[in-house]
Amino acid sequence: MRSVDWAAPRRNVRAVIFDFFGTLTLVTSPGPGHDLVAAQLRCDPGRLAAELDRTSRERAVGPCRDVYRMLARSAANLGLEPTPEQLGAAAAARLRAVRADIRFRDDAVTVLAALRHRGFATAVLADCAPELPEIFPDLPVAAHVDAALFSAEIGVAQPDPAFYLRASLQLRVRPDECLYVGADAAGGLAGARRVRMQTVRLAAPDLGHCDRPGLDSARQRLEVTELVDVLGLLPAHPGARQPAPGTYNVRRVPRARDHNDRTAARHYSR
Repeated sequence: MRSVDWAAPRRNVRAVIFDFFGTLTLVTSPGPGHDLVAAQLRCDPGRLAAELDRTSRERAVGPCRDVYRMLARSAANLGLEPTPEQLGAAAAARLRAVRADIRFRDDAVTVLAALRHRGFATAVLADCAPELPEIFPDLPVAAHVDAALFSAEIGVAQPDPAFYLRASLQLRVRPDECLYVGADAAGGLAGARRVRMQTVRLAAPDLGHCDRPGLDSARQRLEVTELVDVLGLLPAHPGARQPAPGTYNVRRVPRARDHNDRTAARHYSR
């Protein structure tokens, strides 16, 4: 790691967009609250967890737009017939369990607040099931973002270009005026670049399972290990030509140099 120079991002940035899971949040394991969801449905916790894992992509883009209907569909897939009261209790337990699993990085709120103080628009993108849209307004980051877009509400997920274009439209900026920050677990960096957004990859220590050598290395140029380092890539305010004061760190990712590296980069960016 070394100090950031004032060479990147090279184009004017007016908005910063963050992936939610794994970028603003730490990677965590499901907590004990999920067992209560299964208990309300009269289901083995392992069976329910396996069903939710199997349908993760489906739940992230619809057709169920609320937690009650999502669990009703999962129960039906498992051959269960819970009562409306049981489904209601399970939905409430599911919301509590998901909220308990969310742990924000220590600098997440600070960075979002600093960006808005400088005059940058901010947004959050999330590939998620219907739980997050319901609990997001009460999360500590909610007060510091201008737009929050959830795949379960929109019907598209990363790396679909429509997701990023919707974000820039809501922020009233061009895509090339956006800086996207992500850990790239879902190919978000490549998706953002397809619509000409500038990108920075978060390579935090807890992201070891996503931090694979060669991951998108054919195109990704900048990495940071802490969210606060994103502040060093931006001027004191939109349109300024000088960097903001402070010491930050960034890693420039080397280009893929041989055939094997390029092949790996193509594979992981699909």
